[in-house]
Parts: sequence; structure tokens; C-alpha cells
Amino acid sequence: MTGIAKTGPPLWMRLALWVSTARWHPPRGLSDADKAILFAAARDGWWFRRASPRWDAVWRPYACALARVRVVVLPGKGFGMSTYERMALSWLRLAQAGLRTGTTDPLTLQSAERKRRQSLAPVWLNNAAGENGRRGGRR
Repeated sequence: MTGIAKTGPPLWMRLALWVSTARWHPPRGLSDADKAILFAAARDGWWFRRASPRWDAVWRPYACALARVRVVVLPGKGFGMSTYERMALSWLRLAQAGLRTGTTDPLTLQSAERKRRQSLAPVWLNNAAGENGRRGGRR
């Protein structure tokens, strides 16, 4: 079979997505062309969900499997990202699902990925390096 199947997610996946994610709303300032792409995809049966940092880490390895059943999990709030960084990461994930073409600013995307990683464990990540950059703990 070629292309992406037009079936929806199975019941167990729908329930898991419903429990662990929230409905995604397009951000303000989105261009009309981008809105048209998203609305056309939604009419074709695509689901757009947003996830907190921890649930994003759970769903991210399954991005290809989710795309096969027409689901894209996008970053929600709580990552410490600016709107532009969150949009850059969202556009990357939409492009990986085959819904959008084009590129995003690599520096913005790099900053978004760094903040995504930092949001997973900010307490131990920020305390891992000492004042002068040396690691604490046993030597």
C-alpha cells in the first residue's frame, strides 16, 4: 500500500490521546495559506493534538505510527518556548507528517529543541553543572 491510510486511530489510541493530550488550536498570527493547509487536513480526517513536555516525550517516538492514522502531536505550553519557537517545532512535525512543505529557521528550531529537552527535567539538568561548569558529585 502506498501513501497514508485513510483510517482513524484505533480505540485504544484515541483513548490514550484523549487522556494525555489536548486539542490543538492554531496560534494567532498564522498566515491564511497555513490556515488553509490545516483546515483542509482537518477536513480530511487529521487530528491535531498538543501535549505537555512529558507526554510529548512519550508520543514523539511514535510520530510515524501516528501519521499513518492521521494524528500529529504538537508541542503545547509548558516548554518555556516563545510562540515562534513553538511554531517552528510544530511546522517541523507537520512537515514530517507530510502536511507542509518548506523549511523553518534552523536557529529557532535549535533553540526550540534545546528548550524541549530542558523542560523534561529542569531541576536536575540545571543543577548537573556546577558554578564553573564542573559536574558535582563524586570525583
